[in-house]
Amino acid sequence: MIEQFHKQSFFWDYLLNFDATLKQCGDLSQLWYREFYLELTMGRKIQFPIEMSMPWILADHILESIKQPMIEYVFYPMDLYNDAAMHALLVFRKQFLYDEIEAEVNLCFDQLVFKLSDKIFTHVKCLAS
Repeated sequence: MIEQFHKQSFFWDYLLNFDATLKQCGDLSQLWYREFYLELTMGRKIQFPIEMSMPWILADHILESIKQPMIEYVFYPMDLYNDAAMHALLVFRKQFLYDEIEAEVNLCFDQLVFKLSDKIFTHVKCLAS
């Protein structure tokens, strides 16, 4: 009977701290941090290319996907950068990490605008012909 009560009440702490639990569940910043994998390269790579960034992989998949209704979600993966930047400043308190994230966002956004404008141009060109 006590064991059953213990099993049923396991999640009560999470429910009582619902605000913190929701914040932890919605924090996707760890999808950007990949320094562990950079260390596995043993100095052969200084920085990962943009093609290995999770937000860019997701955004590129949406752009290259055949399903056109997904195009409206193309900016949602960019929120990973927002979470990572918030984590860098408020949790780690490291400005250099924030600067690195900001530089990657600028590069990723430039690539995104280029690919999106190319897709739109190709679509309009096909409609015009």
